[in-house]
Amino acid sequence: MKMYYYNPNRYGAEFFVMGENKTKAHEYLLKYLENKVITGGCYSEMYEEDLKMWMTVNPLDGKTFPNKYTLDEHEIGSVIQSEIA
Repeated sequence: MKMYYYNPNRYGAEFFVMGENKTKAHEYLLKYLENKVITGGCYSEMYEEDLKMWMTVNPLDGKTFPNKYTLDEHEIGSVIQSEIA
C-alpha cells in the first residue's frame, strides 16, 4: 500500500489517498467525493464540481490532470510536512 498525494502545486484542495496503486487511489478519491456530494450539506455543490473534474482524469496520464495538479507517490515511511496557513 502506498500514499498518493494529489498535489495542486499551488493553492488549492489537496487529497492524500492510501491505495494499492494509482488507479485504486483515483477510485477511492472518486468514492470520497461522491459521498461528500451526498452528505456535504451546504458544500455539496463544491464537491460536485470537484467530482466532475476528477472523473475525467486518467490517473496513469498526468496530462489529463486539472490545472497544475500532479499525483505524487510515496512509499511506506515517507513523511509529508504541511502547514495550515
